[in-house]
Amino acid sequence: MRLISPDGAVTVATARTAVSNADASEIQLMGDAVVTRETREGNTAPRMQFRGEFLHVYVNTERVTSNKPVELTRGEDRMTADSMAFDNVTQVLEMSGRVRGSIPQRAAR
Repeated sequence: MRLISPDGAVTVATARTAVSNADASEIQLMGDAVVTRETREGNTAPRMQFRGEFLHVYVNTERVTSNKPVELTRGEDRMTADSMAFDNVTQVLEMSGRVRGSIPQRAAR
């Protein structure tokens, strides 16, 4: 699945199996599920990717959730959790269960 937002942001989602509701506003990705928000020219936000065995994508509200273990990479940062909910509009990520993260030290500016 490839989504292009009105502002040109590209999000790509893949999995072994995908199930959608009638209007494709909700998509359940099962088996090696990956949702990737690519970087855009002129935008400083790094590439962000969610990986897990199950990801639930809410297209209209720009949310991704999972009640299964998930891995998030954002640039060089990496986080894992037992479950998560991400809202792209508010830029809020909630991770639950055993949460672990690795944020490499950045050079001083």
